[in-house]
Amino acid sequence: MDKEERFDNLCDRFGDLRNKMRTISKTSFHASTRLKVHAKYSAYTIILVCLGVLALSLMQAYSVGGGFDAKDIGLIQSFYLCVVMVYSFLLYKKDYAGFSAKMDAYSSQFFELEMKVIDRLFEDYYNKLEQLEEKNYLKYEDEYNSLLKLYEESAIYKFRGDYYRAQLELPEFYDVEVHKWLALNAKAIFWNCLNFISYPVVLASLGWVIFTYVGS
Repeated sequence: MDKEERFDNLCDRFGDLRNKMRTISKTSFHASTRLKVHAKYSAYTIILVCLGVLALSLMQAYSVGGGFDAKDIGLIQSFYLCVVMVYSFLLYKKDYAGFSAKMDAYSSQFFELEMKVIDRLFEDYYNKLEQLEEKNYLKYEDEYNSLLKLYEESAIYKFRGDYYRAQLELPEFYDVEVHKWLALNAKAIFWNCLNFISYPVVLASLGWVIFTYVGS
């Protein structure tokens, strides 16, 4: 392999490394956004469920409606109070906001590292310098692997839907044709709906209980 071929081969390797960095940057950004939404929805759900249970207690106290007897109301209130405890525990245990900030930081770090690689590629390729050496590639690869190790250890909430969304935003890296684009969209929507479905289910069921109680 002559010098020019080695140079082009190394450029390709740099390009592949850059693509990996961009993908992880996008994926961790979407993970950060998703975790922020989880933190917000969990807090809203706790507040709304507490208000719903309070409304049931007041309606029972003032004899408004009567679709359920006192025993049923007690069981319903106990169930939704358990829901509140579960969501409160999840907010504390999973620390959505904290991990969201961490994923956002990783996204920025991978992006900055990608910019270093791009600068090196453009400068050396444009000037045809012989500085794009194996040691330079290995240096960036080591930085990438070190950062990736931190990311893997911290990404407790790795979620397939985040990766699908990253792929959709990087068609130049994944050769996303129309049929594949539609499939990725469907997968991303499905996994995100599945990830957030508990919130509307809980609130819709509580709403049904309240309207049934009032309307009877």
